[in-house]
This record gives sequence, C-alpha cells and structure tokens, in this order.
Amino acid sequence: MSVELGLAFGAALEARDAKAALTQANANIHYLNGVVDQQAAENAALKARIAALTTQMAVQQADVAGLRAVVGTFKQTHPNSHLLADTGRRFKDGDVKSQATLVYEKAFDTKARELGIQNPEQHRVD
Repeated sequence: MSVELGLAFGAALEARDAKAALTQANANIHYLNGVVDQQAAENAALKARIAALTTQMAVQQADVAGLRAVVGTFKQTHPNSHLLADTGRRFKDGDVKSQATLVYEKAFDTKARELGIQNPEQHRVD
C-alpha cells in the first residue's frame, strides 16, 4: 500500500469517525433541547400556580382585614356582650381570652386539621 493510499484511507476513517461524532452530538443536542423545553413548560406552570396562590393569599388577607374591622366595631358597640367576657383563660402574654377567642380557636383548629395541619395551635397566636 502506498503512502498516499494509506493517508487517503486514514483520512476516510477520520471523516467517518467525525461524521459519527457529529451525528451523536446532534442527537444529544436534540435530546437536551427537549429537556430544556420540558423544564421551561414546567417552570411556566409553576409560575402560574405561584401567581394564583399569591392572589388567593391576598384575597384571604383582605378577608381577614374585613373580619377584624367587624370584630373591632362589635367590641365598640357591644362591650358587655357575653362573647367578650373573660373565660379565665389567658394568652401566653397574659392577655384575657374571651369567649369569642375560644370560639375562634376551636374553629381554627378544626378547619386546620381538616386541611391536614397536625398541630394547628402552633400556627395561631396564643
């Protein structure tokens, strides 16, 4: 075999190997583009879910503000209501727990447990 033929054969092998490597690289790129597209779709879905939950939380905070305003008005207009009476129980800071507070705590704890919260008392002021 002549040197020229040997060099041509070697070049052909290198070209074949290079083509195979490029084909594999293109397959890898195609696969990874699919992964990136999938991740982008998942990220978009998560961003939409976060936006919906943020709105839901804002609405709940607005609802709480409205309910606190109602309770404040009730306390001012009905200071002698049995709902505001001292139950003998106290918050950790020593403040009085009224009958209304006990009603709230019971409802809060019940609903929290329904929603899967194991220790609801750890999530409310006491």
